[in-house]
Amino acid sequence: MNLSALIVGCGYVGSRLKVFLEGNGWKVCGARRSVQSGDENITIDVASEFEISGHYDIIFYMVSAGAYTPKAYDTAYSVGVSNTLQAIRKSGQTPRIIFVSSTSVFSESDGGLVTEESPTRVTSFSTEALLQGEKKIAASGLDYCILRLSGIYGPGRNPLIDQIKLKRAFLKKEPVISNRIHIEDCVGVLHHLALLDHPDRLYIGTDSEPAPYNEVLTWLAKKLSFDVVAKESEASRSTHMSNKLCSNAKLLRAGYNFIYPNFREGLLSCL
Repeated sequence: MNLSALIVGCGYVGSRLKVFLEGNGWKVCGARRSVQSGDENITIDVASEFEISGHYDIIFYMVSAGAYTPKAYDTAYSVGVSNTLQAIRKSGQTPRIIFVSSTSVFSESDGGLVTEESPTRVTSFSTEALLQGEKKIAASGLDYCILRLSGIYGPGRNPLIDQIKLKRAFLKKEPVISNRIHIEDCVGVLHHLALLDHPDRLYIGTDSEPAPYNEVLTWLAKKLSFDVVAKESEASRSTHMSNKLCSNAKLLRAGYNFIYPNFREGLLSCL
């Protein structure tokens, strides 16, 4: 059966998803805020009302905020979602919509286990916007699935490797559990959820081995032949890191098999 998809937000993950789906016989249209000459993607700025042309079985909403500001997040995850849902209604279609969110919305921050049933909490403008987007998707009346991804890494996105090479990586003063998912598994999970007959409404997208940040940093530095001995002068947490142990058990029960089930296999593929 030939399936069709619209990828709203065809960026780092979306562009790779597009190539993967096309390689598996899908008809795919990728949409971005702006396109370069020769780019086969179409232009859709979700900040404004737009129309959808063509029929799609699946619509992936994976827009990212252009900056870490309240306006950028509100545009990407609240205004953008509203405009996309309006465009779908006007088109007369009833596709499944897969919304890419973040594990940052979970309230846990003391290293405890997090599952899909764990509570969420607004802790910043970014989590507020993400949760607003999720609520709008859930109230849309469409068949939908929300995927909360942990830290995405892979070719072209390896800040930890860059920091180690620049000698700007420091061990955390206090223990922090980190969670991550390789770009190839991001794509694989999105494809898997699109093909499920009756997916659940919410999944966590993360690999099978959450690990202490210091353990990951020390292991990676050794592989790069660098020494990391300095600790940060005072405890801190980056904007995109929170201390939680995210579980992918539900995704595994849904039949997904990870290409890179832990940080060692995933990071080795990037070296």
